[in-house]
Amino acid sequence: MARIYIFIFIGVIVFCSGCKKGFLDVTPSNQVESGKYISNLAACETVLNGAYVELKTRFYTGYAFIYGELVADNMKPIISGTPLTSHYAWRQIADETNSYQMSSSSSNLNPFWISGYHMLREVALVLENVDRFKQEDSVKANNLKGQALALRALAHLQLLNYFSQQYNYSADASHAGIPYVTASDWNTEYTRNTVSDNYKQILNDLQIALTLLPANVLSNQVLTKTAVQALIARVYLNKGEYALAKDMAVSVLTKVPLMVTGYPENLFTNKESEAIFQLSPPLTELDQRVAFPGYYFRESFKYYGATKDIALLLTQYPTDIRRAWVKDTAGAWEIRKYPTGIVANSKFPTTSYYQTLIRSSEMYLIAAEAFAQNSMKDSSLYYLNAIRVRAYGVNSAIDVSGGALLDSIYMERRKELCFEGNRLYDLSRQKKAIKRADVADNVGPELLYPNDRYIAPIPLSDVLVKGLNQNKDY
Repeated sequence: MARIYIFIFIGVIVFCSGCKKGFLDVTPSNQVESGKYISNLAACETVLNGAYVELKTRFYTGYAFIYGELVADNMKPIISGTPLTSHYAWRQIADETNSYQMSSSSSNLNPFWISGYHMLREVALVLENVDRFKQEDSVKANNLKGQALALRALAHLQLLNYFSQQYNYSADASHAGIPYVTASDWNTEYTRNTVSDNYKQILNDLQIALTLLPANVLSNQVLTKTAVQALIARVYLNKGEYALAKDMAVSVLTKVPLMVTGYPENLFTNKESEAIFQLSPPLTELDQRVAFPGYYFRESFKYYGATKDIALLLTQYPTDIRRAWVKDTAGAWEIRKYPTGIVANSKFPTTSYYQTLIRSSEMYLIAAEAFAQNSMKDSSLYYLNAIRVRAYGVNSAIDVSGGALLDSIYMERRKELCFEGNRLYDLSRQKKAIKRADVADNVGPELLYPNDRYIAPIPLSDVLVKGLNQNKDY
């Protein structure tokens, strides 16, 4: 296990020190050695485990969750000079910065591009080798291959959120997407596919993964068959294929039902019965400090807080048990959604919890929206009211239809999933402007849709050296 982490670390250093190359085509000095290391199925598993580590320590860092809320209308900076200040002000710029870490000087999402594609090269290494050792244990080999395909799909889907407009931005999704990386060789040529092509590749990976992964769920900290089905539900919702979205979401819910007992206190813990895929607390001290967003909301030194907009929605009804997710302190709203100290004796208790990426509450909301879009009111209300009754208590079910039904679903989605990194992409998918009633100084209150500033610029190195088309307005 230690050897592959050393390999990853060296690869990162070499990768980030490349000069006059695109971020996706710097060859690690030990590429040949890494190929020799993959000599059995256990080595494939070790490489895949390394990719999972990168997922939670570099690609899904705390800033990954904060970004999707801050650029929209659920969060705002509390202190000046924090990372993502440019992003919050919709003033990102393209540059050649090649750091893995966000800092107060970061003016784009280059760290997510770099970490995402580095992780994808590791995933490709697994996929290129795992079938060679299938005779050792075909069930295990299929499981590893299925997880790797699912991880590849998940990473590309998130990169699309960052660097490309949502699927329905153009009538046929022919607008610019991202490179879909399937090779471990850093010298392999790449180009930007269309978003339509990206989604076809994502769905293909997920559908193949379904045929390979075992039916029994051993852990929600790896990508399982159920997690893959949940990702497919997300994909179909994004594409506007509502009949398929609700079918897949409902299928997931037969396996992982909505958590009622223990809600919401067991969210983001190892007792969260509705967690479909979650990241365990990181092991190293450095990763504990920055990996999860709770660190940036800590009481002693808050980087970011909730906007008054979302806080007033959460506290609108006295019976809403989600009102505890925010706290008014001297006119500033603290974020209290994530628990602390779930793992005993952690040096950083504010990141000592389980970061859930997919949960059944989201599947309920997908089902509600998809049924509503297909004019199936009763079914839509069933899933919407389950979320409402759990949050507000008995006698809180509603009976609405048409636009009022969709608005109610969007509102519950905003409340239930707040601070989990989804808000910007929901607004973009719904083709809605970002309207901030509560803004920091010298920042505009509204970003109209459509707008080029809904997405980040791709790194300038990949534009200048590899000839990738830059996003508009950058």
